[in-house]
Amino acid sequence: MTLFRTIAQSIYSPLLYHELTNKPFSFSWKYFFKLVFCCALLIAVVLSIKTFPALNSSVKGIESFVTVVYPPDLVITLQDGKAQSNAKEAVTIPMPPAFVVPGVDNLGVINTSIPFSFEEFQKSNALFFLAQDALGVGKSNDIQQKIEVVKLKDLPPITLTKDIVQSLAQSAATFVRYLL
Repeated sequence: MTLFRTIAQSIYSPLLYHELTNKPFSFSWKYFFKLVFCCALLIAVVLSIKTFPALNSSVKGIESFVTVVYPPDLVITLQDGKAQSNAKEAVTIPMPPAFVVPGVDNLGVINTSIPFSFEEFQKSNALFFLAQDALGVGKSNDIQQKIEVVKLKDLPPITLTKDIVQSLAQSAATFVRYLL
């Protein structure tokens, strides 16, 4: 309670500042850190009250999002630094209506019959582009747009089906719910 009394006095009492000259320097540091801690705690509580409901509804939407977006018969295999799929031609995953990114028409394009190139990535007009040897992911901010390329040789062997992707989404949603 003395902290709140000290805060109140620091706002309207000139007597506190006169008494500071007789107190050790550590008093000021303790006051400062306690004040910063109280402000941080107050901000954290207010932000938590505002953001937790929105995060919770977003987590619930992850599982249904994957169910709608991932093609049911698509199988992608990453092995020995190469991607292979059972699709004969490029698979375009359209952008869901609830997930709008300005200037991007597709969520992703999977074309494992060609090597990765920046030209193909830009032609795909997608957030991600999976090619035979690399995965390109578009990142943008207000100033510039970047493309991050992940070479598949750096990834472990894996086979992705709709069931596996749904299972990963459910695991991620469970983990995030646990954190919330």
